[in-house]
Amino acid sequence: VAVICATETVNPKMPATLDAQALQTENEAGELTGCRVAGPISFDIATSERVARHKKYVNAVGGHADILLMPNLETGNVAAKTFDLFTDHDSVSIVAGASAPIVFTSRGNSVREKRPSGCVSGKFSRTAPGVAVSPEAMSCRARSERGNANAARSARPVRRCSRLRDNFPAPFP
Repeated sequence: VAVICATETVNPKMPATLDAQALQTENEAGELTGCRVAGPISFDIATSERVARHKKYVNAVGGHADILLMPNLETGNVAAKTFDLFTDHDSVSIVAGASAPIVFTSRGNSVREKRPSGCVSGKFSRTAPGVAVSPEAMSCRARSERGNANAARSARPVRRCSRLRDNFPAPFP
């Protein structure tokens, strides 16, 4: 897990770097288990082994991050849209730690692009771990609330994504 910041150096004037350092310290102390956490870490170091070597960054996450934890909603939004538009890789975009699953996708994404985020979001919810609803079901429910009975019949929980969802450990007891 790479806790993304503008710099890999802790700076008391940049609260995100303090938060990132605290998460890495908790991980090293065994309080956050099941992963390796690096932070603060810049985006280029987190995603490029070559850059990590060049900048002499010493941490196993450098250049090998599987999860990029952004410092705020705005940064996450920009990163998610950048990945969607300029890469051929699938990504999952969620808001973790909320009381209900939150899928963080763009209106411009297709259902195929939104489905993985819907599958994984339930694992990162405090009240409904493991429960996910497909993006198309969410939009169907919204239409049904406006009176479209046919859409209500098509709303259904995700069944095909249990394997993806189960690969993510529930972070909350």
